[in-house]
Amino acid sequence: MPDHKTPCVICIGLPDTPRIEAHTDRAQRTVALLSIDQNAWAVASQDERCVVVATKTELDWSMKNGRIAVWAPTKMILDAVTPPKPCDDYPTAAALWLAELVQAQDITFVGDGPTVETMVPIRRLDVGTVSL
Repeated sequence: MPDHKTPCVICIGLPDTPRIEAHTDRAQRTVALLSIDQNAWAVASQDERCVVVATKTELDWSMKNGRIAVWAPTKMILDAVTPPKPCDDYPTAAALWLAELVQAQDITFVGDGPTVETMVPIRRLDVGTVSL
């Protein structure tokens, strides 16, 4: 398993499958987060270098051990004193929140990523140029 010179955290979006419809906004955000967690597990299973992380401790471990972290955001966001604000693109808001929390060097969007403002420098890559 090769070591990475710079730690990498992959933030996954919502799956393309239909999700459960909840009756309140808070419940719907939680359903969305759990859907992202499931998607993280599915993506991480495709490469043995990947490890799913749900806590800051797991994230720190993955970085120190040269693993590619795939973030399952539910626990960290629900436990946060100041979680990302609800919005139409919650997966992106969560990724930006995490990048600022861990003081990331940059955040890279693959494909047609959203136009956002953040303190973290943003890079963009074409879908066809990306590989783990």
